[in-house]
Amino acid sequence: MDWQDEDSLVLSCPACRAFAQVRSGDTETVCWQCQAHLLIQWDGRQVKLVVGAPSAEHAPECPATSGQPPPLPWPGPAIQNRRSSAMPTVLLIVIAALLGLVARTVVRDFSGPGSGSALRTPDGRIELELPIDWHQSLLPRPACQISATEPLSMESICVISQEKRGFRDISNYSERAKTSILGRLPESEASGDEVAVVNGRRAVRYTITGNGRLGVKFGYLVTIIETETRFNQVIGYTLASRLPSSKPRLAAVANGLREVTPGR
Repeated sequence: MDWQDEDSLVLSCPACRAFAQVRSGDTETVCWQCQAHLLIQWDGRQVKLVVGAPSAEHAPECPATSGQPPPLPWPGPAIQNRRSSAMPTVLLIVIAALLGLVARTVVRDFSGPGSGSALRTPDGRIELELPIDWHQSLLPRPACQISATEPLSMESICVISQEKRGFRDISNYSERAKTSILGRLPESEASGDEVAVVNGRRAVRYTITGNGRLGVKFGYLVTIIETETRFNQVIGYTLASRLPSSKPRLAAVANGLREVTPGR
């Protein structure tokens, strides 16, 4: 039940309010839209951006252009070489993500109610049917067997599925999953368990809040679902301040999980 902390953060540029993505370890960046040089300040509890003069070391390195696309507007895992973010391959990925976002917005606005795509775990046993405005994450986390995101709302889903062998019941599994997540998040706390039913299957649901590596608080809606042969964690997450309004949507995504009969 491995879980990775968030390693990046999306903040607003204080000069033009455009998205700016900050990764753990960065001390300065350049706004993709207004080209303002931004300094990253951390007071031990929160991170903020301020407009500052370019340092001699940084000034010649990242000449931002007005045509450069914005960073992906949702938290993503660490990238080994942060200074290679302007490489053509990464730019193509960002452009493709933005084009996909525009296409999904058009479909969502002009289509009737309906479901989006269905994702399956690598072994093909667990399927998650996504709402129309959700899609598979471009940067999935290693611990997740299914990763999906809704960029406009900055909401993401991680599915971890395990065989029932070794766990007494759903309550035992739920407590072990909760302890694992709490142990990875500084200053974290969890709500009490709520009994639920997902597609006719027993489920347990609770919320967790805790600080990521940059000191920013994230909120998680965790749904533990028991299927025929598996216990499944559906972990929805977003910024803690957005969790109250995001809970109905994250719960709706979890309700799309089911176990697939072999051969289907």
